Amino acid sequence: MSPLPEPAFALPLQPAELELIGRIALTFAQIDDFVAKLTGHLYGIPLDRLDALVGEKMLSARLDYLKEASKWAIPAYAEQLNRFVADMKAIVPQRNLMLHGTWGRFTDDYANFKAGPWSRLKPSRRLYVEELPALHERACAASHALQLLLTPFGAIIPDGMAATITYTTSDKPPDKGFWTRGSIVFYIPPPVYGKKD
Repeated sequence: MSPLPEPAFALPLQPAELELIGRIALTFAQIDDFVAKLTGHLYGIPLDRLDALVGEKMLSARLDYLKEASKWAIPAYAEQLNRFVADMKAIVPQRNLMLHGTWGRFTDDYANFKAGPWSRLKPSRRLYVEELPALHERACAASHALQLLLTPFGAIIPDGMAATITYTTSDKPPDKGFWTRGSIVFYIPPPVYGKKD
């Protein structure tokens, strides 16, 4: 790959830290999508109809729907669901700050600096680069908890294996074979170029 251009404002992060932010961002994108799928299953609403109702809602609001659904779930499942929602509610503010804050350096004395994002909307909230590994760990734990919540609806992944998400426009079922082991396959419409969604 050829060298990437530099933005006008320096990114105060090392390559490994940028990679970690990317991993956290992608993990949260998957969580967001599967929270919607789980909500559809719990409410008995097909995903296309659910998207019409809550598609534009923020992740925090979607989590509220899961909390509400726990009221009629069997007790053991409700406990797992409520724990997942509480854990997610605790880390979503850090995720939002990481993704939507402006990354720079903080200092009290112009001698010691800490990299992190700042948000005009939440000016007193902080997330320093040293906290990214813990946020990544919590996002991964949430991802695994969500997978367990999806298990009753057919999302069974072999232990110790990360599921591969595959999107296809093929109307044929996937061939049986190694690549399907641990895969979750979604059928999607083909892209339409030149038109807005």
